[in-house]
Amino acid sequence: MLFKNGIIPVIVTSLLFGLVHMTNPEVEKHGWGIMLPYYSLFGLFLGLLTLLDEGLELALGIHFANNFTSGLLITSPNNVLKTDAIFIAQTEDPASELLAWLVLAAIAFIIFWLRYRWKNFNLILK
Repeated sequence: MLFKNGIIPVIVTSLLFGLVHMTNPEVEKHGWGIMLPYYSLFGLFLGLLTLLDEGLELALGIHFANNFTSGLLITSPNNVLKTDAIFIAQTEDPASELLAWLVLAAIAFIIFWLRYRWKNFNLILK
């Protein structure tokens, strides 16, 4: 309500989302330089979905699905979620994972945009 558009609050909350996740053990292994953008961009994605969908349900569902699926399918010695997953990653490449995530997030955004017929982009930019 303090701002005329939603982009500033989304950026602030995205950075806060990223900063909260900086306590995860994988940050110690890979460093802030790759992990802060990784988490903050995920927060930005969820924030944009929240504004466009005008509700938290989609963003919360995606965050839950991400964590739940990750916990079931794959783990590594550096993960914050220590689970008995199906696969154990012996090596990690967060830069490649970030690039793959960006592509998948763009595809997911397009699918949601087409599915929900969002037209309220004025909530983000005015």
